Amino acid sequence: MSQSETWYIREGVDHDEVMQLYEGFPNLFSFRIHHGGRLTHPPGRTYVGGRINYVDLIDIDLFSVHEVSLMINELGYSVNDHIIYHYLNPKKDMDNGIEELGTDSDVLRFSAHVEEHKLIELYTTHG
Repeated sequence: MSQSETWYIREGVDHDEVMQLYEGFPNLFSFRIHHGGRLTHPPGRTYVGGRINYVDLIDIDLFSVHEVSLMINELGYSVNDHIIYHYLNPKKDMDNGIEELGTDSDVLRFSAHVEEHKLIELYTTHG
């Protein structure tokens, strides 16, 4: 398990555990980060290859794309790897719900999901 000042990276987590962890904390959430692989094209989009890690105790009030870069750096990637971040809109499927997470306006759109959805899928691709 690795950590920053506010969040923790680990390899496994149970959805029910996440829901219990954040009960009463509407601003906290976790990422399930899919990294080292690639997104396929729709229809039937999936993430092929790579690994999965979980990042817990992320505070949406302190969250930015810079925080995602720090998380990815903790997982062993470099700034020079030109990684693009995407998340799965929790109200959509893989074919229609993959959205970029690269700008402040993306973060603002993303933040609307956190109170209701505590475990968010994050996918990395190499640009």
